[in-house]
Amino acid sequence: RGVASGYVHVSKKSIAAGSSTSSGEKAQGGDDDEGKEEYTVTERRFDFNNAAVYLEKNWGGTFPTRWWWMQANTFSSVPSLSVTSTGAIRALPITGQQEEVALVGIHWDGQFLPFPFVSWSVRWGSWVIRGTYKEYVVTLLGRCDKEGESAVPVRCPTPDGMQDAALETYSGELRLILKKRVGGR
Repeated sequence: RGVASGYVHVSKKSIAAGSSTSSGEKAQGGDDDEGKEEYTVTERRFDFNNAAVYLEKNWGGTFPTRWWWMQANTFSSVPSLSVTSTGAIRALPITGQQEEVALVGIHWDGQFLPFPFVSWSVRWGSWVIRGTYKEYVVTLLGRCDKEGESAVPVRCPTPDGMQDAALETYSGELRLILKKRVGGR
């Protein structure tokens, strides 16, 4: 929760090869550029105080084959705590090899703790994520209705276009265990 502002209008137009863009520059390339689109963003500022904010990455042509994320910022016993965690299996450019990536980020008591070394076991209804950063060790235990009654389908890019390929829920539980190692243990 905090102050947020952003862009609220996006317009789109198609670009023909060799034509001028709205900035007056010639579109690059040849026939391959035909049918591509240009997006124009017009800024109109809206300020929100004490508003929950959600942002999403545009994956472009490299959407992961498997991914998950969780975010929580309402811990009644620790109001200064916010946690975000995400992970994916993605294909590397050029080689196409698959790799697992993940990160846990914690805002707590005026600090930001980024956990770059993460292991995870995730399936619908159960998330177990462990990470390390300096002397800290974090464990996130998430769960939701395994039957998917509270789940909402999410449209995602697939080789066959946008499909209902994932589930999302706002009804779950998250347990965060944060420990500080002492003497290397």
